[in-house]
Amino acid sequence: MPKKRFKRKNINYKSQLPLPVRRFLYVDSGEEDDKSVLDIDPDSIPTLISDEQLKVEQEGDDKPYYKIEKIDYPVLANGVLYRRSFFEEYLGKCEISPINGSKDGHHLEWGKRPPSDFQLIGGKIVGGETGSVYLKHYIPPVGDNGSCNKQFIKDCRNNKIHFSLVSYTRDLYEEDPATGETKITAIGSIKGERNDAVERYLGAMEQKTNANKSIEISNKGEEIMEIKDMINAIHKALNYGNVDYEDVVEGLGLGDKMVNADHLAGAKLVDAFKKMNVEDPVAEITKLREKIASDKDAVFNAKLDAEFGASKKDATGAETNALRQCAEVMIDKTANADEAIKAFKETAAAKQLAGMLASTDDGVVVNSIESAAKVNSDEIKTEVY
Repeated sequence: MPKKRFKRKNINYKSQLPLPVRRFLYVDSGEEDDKSVLDIDPDSIPTLISDEQLKVEQEGDDKPYYKIEKIDYPVLANGVLYRRSFFEEYLGKCEISPINGSKDGHHLEWGKRPPSDFQLIGGKIVGGETGSVYLKHYIPPVGDNGSCNKQFIKDCRNNKIHFSLVSYTRDLYEEDPATGETKITAIGSIKGERNDAVERYLGAMEQKTNANKSIEISNKGEEIMEIKDMINAIHKALNYGNVDYEDVVEGLGLGDKMVNADHLAGAKLVDAFKKMNVEDPVAEITKLREKIASDKDAVFNAKLDAEFGASKKDATGAETNALRQCAEVMIDKTANADEAIKAFKETAAAKQLAGMLASTDDGVVVNSIESAAKVNSDEIKTEVY
């Protein structure tokens, strides 16, 4: 049987609230209707799930049983108007996977996954803005956790069972200019789709098999929201600009794990190092810094040698070039070498030390505070300050 594909229409969502509401269409419908029994051949309703998925669902079932549900739209349920576009998106989810249902009705426990006793596997929409949607359910002989579906199938055959849709609806909020009241229109189904079985006439919207209304469970108090649904709700709020990513991350206590500008800059550096074949950037940088420091010390010592003569030690290892030794101790190596040496030579201590040493050097001056030029390994020729 050919499969019908549903296409989403372009819809303006500017009037929607940022967080979807999960609606359980489950309430006493009121009076019974003798015309509620639907006489239709299940083979006339297209199967929308894939052949592989259908094979998995019906494995070992030689006589599959189908239950058909018909809903006329648009349908008003508890003040919310459901249009064709809602049923298009809801039924279109069958193209992704079957929609589960529980034979025991809705399960409202927080965080608990409801049973998968039967599946919504297909359907079709007949009409335009006004029309009917047909939902095709497959009920296997065995339900979730090995429970027997024999009695449930009997109840379906005897028309004791109706169904109640569950969905996080895509809502449009509009104000009635005449009354000032807010009108809510469900124009799409975002996620969390189910279609659970309920007692006859305790189902959902007005259907061929029942006439009913719905209840709404808002996103306060008793709303049932699983982790995946929470994430989807937050994602929608982010898209609408109602919250910032930083607020969400901080609210979850994960601020220290959030990627920021520093992380992005670090990632660029890592990519650059990879292109340079640098396997351990920290080790390489450490070596470079050590070399730079060593080279700087060498330059500094060379300048001291040029200004005050080379370091000389006596037989005991004691330094004999006292002026150079003093300069090495007093001058800040991190400063500009030339300026630091010049400033040192202007100090009273340097001048006094240079004068004292010059008078005891027997004409060979190695402790000058003026520039020195080395002539050979034993003598330095210079102008005395």
